[in-house]
Amino acid sequence: MVKKKISVVIPAYNAAEFIVETVESVLCQSHDNFEVIVVDDGSKDHTHELVATTFGERIRLLKKPNGGVSSARNMGVAEASGDYIAFLDADDIWHPDKLLVQARALELFPESGVCYSDVAVSKNRTRGLSYPVFRDHSWTYDDIFDGKALLRIEKEGARQGEYSLHSGDIFKYLMYNGMILPSASMIRRSLLEESKIAWDEADTYSEDSDYFMRLSMVTNFTYVDFPLITYRSVNTGERLSANRNNPFRIRGFLRSIEKNASAAGKRAQVNERWVRYCLSRSYRKLGYYYLSEIELKEAREPLLCALKHYSGDFTLYPMYFASFFPARLFMILKLLKRKYRGR
Repeated sequence: MVKKKISVVIPAYNAAEFIVETVESVLCQSHDNFEVIVVDDGSKDHTHELVATTFGERIRLLKKPNGGVSSARNMGVAEASGDYIAFLDADDIWHPDKLLVQARALELFPESGVCYSDVAVSKNRTRGLSYPVFRDHSWTYDDIFDGKALLRIEKEGARQGEYSLHSGDIFKYLMYNGMILPSASMIRRSLLEESKIAWDEADTYSEDSDYFMRLSMVTNFTYVDFPLITYRSVNTGERLSANRNNPFRIRGFLRSIEKNASAAGKRAQVNERWVRYCLSRSYRKLGYYYLSEIELKEAREPLLCALKHYSGDFTLYPMYFASFFPARLFMILKLLKRKYRGR
């Protein structure tokens, strides 16, 4: 069987501290038919020189004025020649079989245009070393997917193992959660060409949620229930997407729900009640963020919006009531609650 070519697109901005290890995790992949495209997005450090001298002709190195991660990814896709596109952030690390497993998964599920995997998180993250990014306490895989398979890798040069795959229409779930990391994804280039879907360069905070939500309106997704990447939490000042409670990201996600729900069409069976519930859930997150930061006045508007969209969430009422407390009293109550829980 001829191995399909995979284009690996790595956007890089001031990534000199980590990018060598990141690129090396691609060059040691067990799937050997790939190209690596590093797009230097106007770095001010020595990223460009470091990549050029370390890897030479083994990779393609592009340079552009700083325009953000979405513009860098779009440039990489435009230059790609592979059958599949795999995105990788400049500070993440891939499992040696990442490309092989995902290429095989897309062969098993030809109706899927996107494959993505679970993620391992670096040790400095409080959530632990490994967690399933697609799992949620109120969902099971059977609630989300309608297809599944077991992939066995027994090829020389690859680590032997079994991988549980799940496939289906996930648009409804992405409105609820929206949690897919670009570094964990692989996409058919033909899908991107036919759909004309590109990264929104005007979206600074929720570009990943919006991108995958739009893709889910035109194709099925296949999920690999195994961490094929290690997500390294670094540059938190610049990598705002690492903070799930960031208010700008939450507001961006709200815009994605509203925009894409109205454009979903017949393929995605999403009713108005579900849209309102998902909007309420995100407004609740935004209100909770402001409460946790003792920004009580700022919490009222999103909490009130959450109630207007879905009044059946009874946890919203005490949260909204608490937003009228004096800040000092709220802080004391918060400390008492933390002390009580610590007993």
